[in-house]
Amino acid sequence: MFIVPVGTPGVKIVRNVGLGNDRTDEGTHAYLRYTDVRVPGDALLGPRGGAFMMAQTRLGAGRIHHAMRTVGLARRAMT
Repeated sequence: MFIVPVGTPGVKIVRNVGLGNDRTDEGTHAYLRYTDVRVPGDALLGPRGGAFMMAQTRLGAGRIHHAMRTVGLARRAMT
């Protein structure tokens, strides 16, 4: 897993997508396309071979957050 600096040649934002009730043309989520992107070795995030562990650690809290939001929306829809 790498951190790719803004403006790196070969990185293209295909389009911005909304999250939840956001408009689809704004927000902080996007589809990206990487074409022949090169990053320096110091852009490695965490230890070599540790990307899966790093991703799962980072995504865990997000899963709980989205589950809580979904339960709240479902409860609200039922009342």
